[in-house]
Amino acid sequence: PHIGHLFSSCLADSLARYHRLFNRPTLLTTGCDEHGQKVEQASIQAGFQNVQQFCSTNSNKFRLLFDSAGIDYSTGGFLRTSELRHVDCVSSVWNRLSSSGLLSKASYEGWYSTSDECFVSADDLVRSEDPVAGKEKFVMRETGQPVELCSEVNWLLRMNDLKKSALRQLNSTPDTLSVSRPTSRCSWGVPVPGDPSQTVYVWLDALCNYLTCAGYPNHLRAWPPTDQIVGKDILRFHAIIWPAILIAMGLQPPNRIICHGHWLCDGRKMSKSLGNVVRPDEDLFNRLSRDGLRYALLRSGPVTGEDADFQLARSIHTVNDELVNCMANLASRASSP
Repeated sequence: PHIGHLFSSCLADSLARYHRLFNRPTLLTTGCDEHGQKVEQASIQAGFQNVQQFCSTNSNKFRLLFDSAGIDYSTGGFLRTSELRHVDCVSSVWNRLSSSGLLSKASYEGWYSTSDECFVSADDLVRSEDPVAGKEKFVMRETGQPVELCSEVNWLLRMNDLKKSALRQLNSTPDTLSVSRPTSRCSWGVPVPGDPSQTVYVWLDALCNYLTCAGYPNHLRAWPPTDQIVGKDILRFHAIIWPAILIAMGLQPPNRIICHGHWLCDGRKMSKSLGNVVRPDEDLFNRLSRDGLRYALLRSGPVTGEDADFQLARSIHTVNDELVNCMANLASRASSP
């Protein structure tokens, strides 16, 4: 987990706390997306023999972080998408889309980004020199991640049938969306009901977590969500694909999507290669305290969609100056006899 994961959770937890002040029934959910080709590859690279064991190890890190930060997900729960209840939910969603006549099986070709787990437009790519092979390759314009040209048989969701109601202003939306992957390429995931040769596309799988936590398909409660909090890198999945799926199922989309930007470190994008990824580890909690870290993130975080710069020295100053010297001092004086 990195500082961005904690920031999203702090935003959600603070919003939930606000609603609870007014005695409003509040359901806060969080968890881990555990399926897909990227997770399979990460498991192998980490030396795990079993993907499920890798996911369990990783999800425990997130759960420990959220518990350490005081994130209260007791009402909605911490969901892992490899759980049986979620697999049942995804299968039910798939069957409902299929019975509506919105799914069809056909050949699909395009540039695929494993890191982003999606097909991407050629307009989003640039040429780059492969230093190892000495050949040109295509990479994502924004992230520099490599892509590969894939041609395969997938299940497709007819987005064109949903445009008028869900995507009226988005003329560039493709007419179809690939919602499965061949099992030969991606076996770690939810099997397509009735078609063992295909695996449900990881983003259709992952988005259904909101329905799983709300009790679908057995007993849907607290729907639609008043707010869904996401980073800007996954906005299109939540703002285009997810509403389309819900409308196709006859369910109301979320009332509001809160989209935040990314954290930088000393003005530079965080990356493992630069060694500047800020981890919310024990040392950071000790330096700022639990509530101090939460306050610093919410005080200076990228809540408007723009990126924000994380600087430890500035965060320490913010906590000392505003929390200790101002608020704590005021509370002390106000409560003194």
